[in-house]
Amino acid sequence: KRYKNLIGKKAKIPLFNFEVPIISDKSAEMEKGTGVLMICSYGDKYDVEAINRHKLQPRVILNQEGRINSGEYKGMSVKEARKKVLQDLKEKNLISEQKSISNFVNVHDKCGTEIEFLPTEQWFINILNKKKQMLEQGRKIKWHPDYMLKRYENWVNGLEWDWNISRDRHFGIPIPVWTCKKCNKTIAAEEKELPVDPLQTKKKCSCGETAEPEKKVLDTWATSSLTPQIGLSLVNDKINLPFSLRPQAHDIIRTWAFYTIVRSYLSEKEIPWSDIMISGFVTLQGEKMSKSKGNVIDPAEVLKKYSADALRFWAAGSSLGEDLDYQEKDILTGQKFITKLWNASKFAFMNLEGYKQEKPKNLEIMDKWIISKLNNLVKTCTGSFENYEFSRAKSETEIFFWHTFCDNYLEIIKKRIYEPASKEEKISAQYTLYQCLLAVLKLMAPIMPHITEELYQKYYKKNEKTKSIHLSKWPEFDKKLVDEKIEKIGDEFIDVLGKVRQYKTKNQKSLKAEIILTIEKEKMNVLKPVLKDLKAVTSSREIKEGSFAIEFI
Repeated sequence: KRYKNLIGKKAKIPLFNFEVPIISDKSAEMEKGTGVLMICSYGDKYDVEAINRHKLQPRVILNQEGRINSGEYKGMSVKEARKKVLQDLKEKNLISEQKSISNFVNVHDKCGTEIEFLPTEQWFINILNKKKQMLEQGRKIKWHPDYMLKRYENWVNGLEWDWNISRDRHFGIPIPVWTCKKCNKTIAAEEKELPVDPLQTKKKCSCGETAEPEKKVLDTWATSSLTPQIGLSLVNDKINLPFSLRPQAHDIIRTWAFYTIVRSYLSEKEIPWSDIMISGFVTLQGEKMSKSKGNVIDPAEVLKKYSADALRFWAAGSSLGEDLDYQEKDILTGQKFITKLWNASKFAFMNLEGYKQEKPKNLEIMDKWIISKLNNLVKTCTGSFENYEFSRAKSETEIFFWHTFCDNYLEIIKKRIYEPASKEEKISAQYTLYQCLLAVLKLMAPIMPHITEELYQKYYKKNEKTKSIHLSKWPEFDKKLVDEKIEKIGDEFIDVLGKVRQYKTKNQKSLKAEIILTIEKEKMNVLKPVLKDLKAVTSSREIKEGSFAIEFI
């Protein structure tokens, strides 16, 4: 509206004195700036769209090295040319006003260099006409976490161009193609010729002319998208698609995941894998680690100070799809867990000397309690690992081992192991100790393979059927061993034990200090079957019925 009288006329470009048409276009916003928009040939994608929309003749001013290709600015970098153009405009008194403005500029993600566009011929695979099929293929795959499917769908729905599979680089896998300049025929290598570098191999066209070799190379995703097919070739086609799993980070859903799905569909009409597990980034103070930014932690240095298992313990704490921030204190937590596992195993192995893997006819109640808890843990961990939720499996096992097993159970059975009233109650404790520790080692083996293997070799190998914990059978959930009534008794036991410990600590008394313990009638009825163990672990000379009270002797 404001410049309607100018539409259809031409404007002369300062310094260069060539004319450009003045046209109306939807991309110009009347309320933004002057309301006039200058279309550069290749400033950004919106310029390219406008050129195509109006069938304008573009001007290419940069060569392959990113320097000005003609005129008095020839050979200059873009930065140098901008500075010289500004200087020339000032000298010719062609600037009416100059001020600084903020603008969004595309830059390289590693070095921050501004991006310039060049029009070049490239190779493409048609995918815009297959959006529907790609969405259908993506939905056939089970995504972990499931909300990552939405990211995939958003990418497919937002596609604006076909897949560019070629690059103008010195290094890469050659595109095995020749083109005849005389008849414009494209000649592809035969399968039996592969691998072949067209620059090193001459090709004759059917017209008699020598065809020109393709100098471009394949984009990295054009080859990495074939990982399932490459995998199939390595096992001599003994298995078929889909594979079971693709593990990868969320930033390459739009590339590695998408293009692999595309290639598997185009060549096999099949999904590449049944499941895809998406991780996040390792961050430092909330920022993605990058060598170019210098905020990288060298894992080798962490391994020197701590251990591989401590590092793996920390890494296993990441939830699927979420970034994991590196903090040394978290590695230290893993190292403390290793020490705790070692010391608990040392205690167990020492007190399992002479144990002949006898299974008692009847387990003590508190032994049944922890066996029930253990089976629930096995069920949770198995389900978590099957759904690739390894962080939950790690967390649940850590809690069970540290608190249920070490803080409570080991203390409960000491009296029965050191001063057993009968052979049967000691065997009950030893059997349970043996089974619980072995199960914990197996549950932690995928996360901490070194310490679990060392402890397995130290004691369990001589008794078990397999030579390595990593070859042993995964713990199985046994519903018959889960007993809610027993767990209720055991949980009441732990509640009373916790109160006694808290009271002794508050009064600055040793946990071994003798007491007289009084328990309410309702709790006493529940705890009757385990009073012997409760008396031993709380160092109670007497446990009587009444209002809850603790009296030091």
